[in-house]
Amino acid sequence: MKAVRFNDLHNPFAPFSYVEEKINSRKNIKCHISNKIIEKGEVIYAFKLFSFEQDIIFFVKKTAFEASDYFINYRDYYLKNEYSIKHFKNFEGFRHPDYKNVLNNFSFDSAIKLITNPTTQPKPYIYNSGKIINKCSKEEILNIDITAVTTLLSVLIKCGYSNKILS
Repeated sequence: MKAVRFNDLHNPFAPFSYVEEKINSRKNIKCHISNKIIEKGEVIYAFKLFSFEQDIIFFVKKTAFEASDYFINYRDYYLKNEYSIKHFKNFEGFRHPDYKNVLNNFSFDSAIKLITNPTTQPKPYIYNSGKIINKCSKEEILNIDITAVTTLLSVLIKCGYSNKILS
């Protein structure tokens, strides 16, 4: 992923799923934007993106982070739970089409229905490997993709729906 993908506020690469300003305590890490070494003790931002595996953390020098409207705006959206559902259009974090459809054709009621009555995995669909599943054992049919459920729930919370979810 190249840093230039972060420069369009209307069609960003991905919203943050985590962001934090902190002091770098690690050696030999590079700034995700400048590609320069970040010194130990330097102030940085660490962040994760909704579209990547949740264990991938990106590091950016504070000066580079704060020079980007994308980073500043998306940090503020994240911290204030003010993302819009439009930020998650065509979100690639879900494998199952039911979860993708609920964001691309958003209805709060449909999203809550999917969270409270999740699609079991695997319902026939194409996996990342390209293999199509048509018949499942009883064990497979009962398998619920809890990661998709929690990710959808966290998207709704980051879009400001937490009070509505709890009501």
